[in-house]
Amino acid sequence: MRSFLLILLTVMAFACTAPVMAQDDVLPVVPAEEAMTPKDVLDRKNYSEEYYSRCMAQDLPEISEDTQDQTCMCHMVHMIRYLKTPEIETMGTGKGKVTVNPKRLLPYVYAPCIEFQVEEVERENCYDSTFIKEVVSTQNAYDGACDCVTEGIVEMVRETAQPQLEMLMSMNPAVNDVYATITGSAEYSRERQKIYTKCINLYGGR
Repeated sequence: MRSFLLILLTVMAFACTAPVMAQDDVLPVVPAEEAMTPKDVLDRKNYSEEYYSRCMAQDLPEISEDTQDQTCMCHMVHMIRYLKTPEIETMGTGKGKVTVNPKRLLPYVYAPCIEFQVEEVERENCYDSTFIKEVVSTQNAYDGACDCVTEGIVEMVRETAQPQLEMLMSMNPAVNDVYATITGSAEYSRERQKIYTKCINLYGGR
């Protein structure tokens, strides 16, 4: 359920548009703002704001409003960085003339933004962990361990989400659930366990 935001927005980007795929490289060179026409700059701003409104309008009780806000804002930033104007129109209105290349949308717009959902979920998981409770002896140590775990996992995701998703998509091009694909991967599980071990070694027994 927690990954429903990205599933829904991916469907919005792929299915609610005319069936014409943008014919360009995975990462086109998006001109610097000063090289664009004033109309193009304004259109990109307006379409990205429309996207944010659509993103925030989703009813997602499984994540907090703050996490939803951070995720939608993050999408906006990465859309501006990596998408062409017609693609941002598609994302903002659902009525654009092109669909967005999933090889660009998923790893470069969505994947970098799962860190906010990961932070919320992993912090909750840590405080719910019976094992953590058993190895710390004070509330300060408990808080420190969970801060350590959460920050470590978020940093790992920040550094690896985009290349990891590209690798996973090369093995399964049908990927559309970014959060579940990354957090359900063997690599995520291995690195997560390493972080837990490190933090328990730091705070265990305190």
